[in-house]
Amino acid sequence: MARFTNLARTISNKVELIIGGKRGSLEDKSGKMVTNLEYQTARDARLPVFVFVRRTVEQMLPVWRKNQTGDFSPHVDYPEVFRFLDSIYKENRWVFSFEKTAEITEILTTQLSVMIRDLLTRNRAGTLQLLSEFLPISAKAEELAREKPEYWEFLLTAERLSVQLAGVRYRANRIRAGATHVKLKRVNALEFFDIVRTSFSELLAWSSTCLAQLPRITAAWGPPGESGDARNIKRAVSELIELCDHLVRWEEDVLVLAPPDGALKLKSTMQGLAEFLLRELETLPQKILAPFADGAQPTGNIHIQLTFQAPPVAEFEAEIERLSQDPRVLFESE
Repeated sequence: MARFTNLARTISNKVELIIGGKRGSLEDKSGKMVTNLEYQTARDARLPVFVFVRRTVEQMLPVWRKNQTGDFSPHVDYPEVFRFLDSIYKENRWVFSFEKTAEITEILTTQLSVMIRDLLTRNRAGTLQLLSEFLPISAKAEELAREKPEYWEFLLTAERLSVQLAGVRYRANRIRAGATHVKLKRVNALEFFDIVRTSFSELLAWSSTCLAQLPRITAAWGPPGESGDARNIKRAVSELIELCDHLVRWEEDVLVLAPPDGALKLKSTMQGLAEFLLRELETLPQKILAPFADGAQPTGNIHIQLTFQAPPVAEFEAEIERLSQDPRVLFESE
């Protein structure tokens, strides 16, 4: 362990942990994954850790949790990869998924620029004492978690949501602009119809899960008259952001589909559904900060109820019904 400790303390002031499908080598003495030991050393040294996991591995993690004795060799070479990733999630660390290595560079550039800007601001103010747990978010979040001013629970939640949703919005805009260079996936009519039914069910499930996550955020604020828990706020917000990332990937999966001409209208009715949900979620910080609008200084207990509108699916359902009545349209130009 000494060589890992020396590496972490003398060479690096941050760590980028990349988890793919390979376990990697084992440390001779302990028999543990070298990557695991390096991560533990960085964590013990309280270094900022940026965790990146290959998207296919992340997507299979819930499946592995339900069936840990299953065969996952198409995705990982050893189950220890899943165990390691699961342990990181249990620590409530912010994890970024990636498909291409270029995405790692983009995320690091954004995150480090935010960190540097905040550090410079704190340095000029003479208050450069940061809680490492909040470094990847913002100096404002760190200050709120440390100082705990009146109504800090609401302010911290709004800050974390604003910053982390901005990252989701950045990725969503790149996908919609075609900047992620994902190849089109050509499918026949039957394949497309099957994908659509599954994808639509997933979207509704994620929408319901997002709605169910909101009470977890408000619960982290604590009972009226009692202080909330900054770590529970972080956990609840991060879980919601993880769901938002699923929505963005859902939209990307829809965009890359290239069905026959007869199914293009059905595809068009699906586009924008995830974007609608994301825009609804982006209103949450403003809803939380509403009692403080225009410099207002409320007193006493504040009651904030978080909710959002479900995506409009009438057009999609109407097109599904039309195609069900005349399925031959699906096979046009196939």
